[in-house]
Amino acid sequence: MTTATKKNNIEEQKNDLREMASLLKEMSKEDRKKLKYVMMGMQIMKGAEKVG
Repeated sequence: MTTATKKNNIEEQKNDLREMASLLKEMSKEDRKKLKYVMMGMQIMKGAEKVG
């Protein structure tokens, strides 16, 4: 990967994080809690897929 490509990828990741942060700020506390459980479930499923 070239340096320019790496830099662009990092900039994209930064933009994605900023966008996610603004969305989280706008969400209610209850919605953030629900999202947390969804994300945890996704991690569990990802782990289960690796196992078998």
